[in-house]
Amino acid sequence: MNYTQLVAPKATANSIAAWLNWDLAPSTDILTEAEAALYSQLRVREMKTLTTGTIASGALTLSMPSDFIASISFRRSGATAGKIHILDSEHMEGRNQIDGDGVFIEGIPTECQIIGDPPVAYLNCEANDDFPYRLVYFKRPAALSGSNLTNFLTVRYPKLLRVACLMEGHWFKKEYDLASAYEKR
Repeated sequence: MNYTQLVAPKATANSIAAWLNWDLAPSTDILTEAEAALYSQLRVREMKTLTTGTIASGALTLSMPSDFIASISFRRSGATAGKIHILDSEHMEGRNQIDGDGVFIEGIPTECQIIGDPPVAYLNCEANDDFPYRLVYFKRPAALSGSNLTNFLTVRYPKLLRVACLMEGHWFKKEYDLASAYEKR
């Protein structure tokens, strides 16, 4: 199974239109929505990646990679190696290192919260030096397309992709009972 087959007309085996028995299926839209639904919940080895960088001296924030979905591990490396704990907003707000005037204190970042779109890590203190880091995270895979014909979904999880496409396709057709049935699979 590949992108070309998936978005092909109903007469093509393994096409979304054939699965739905629908000549006018908006296959590219259905595929886009199926991938988005899967990537919002799926966390598998193929989605893990490692990046390195530097938290700049004076920084209070760090932009996350554009394909960032969720963190796995965030650590300072080098001479000040250590974990940077990722906290939820409620806990982070109580852990920020702020002086009596409401100004962030300089120090070694040990905690952060990741919020926003695009995602940004808000540090618990102002970095008092440059700190190299290693970030292991779940990335959003590149969408299937005419230039990206296959990915781990088409190769390792074709049934999962088919079920997601059928669910989204039935939503498009306003066949809500069928869509719900596929959603439960």
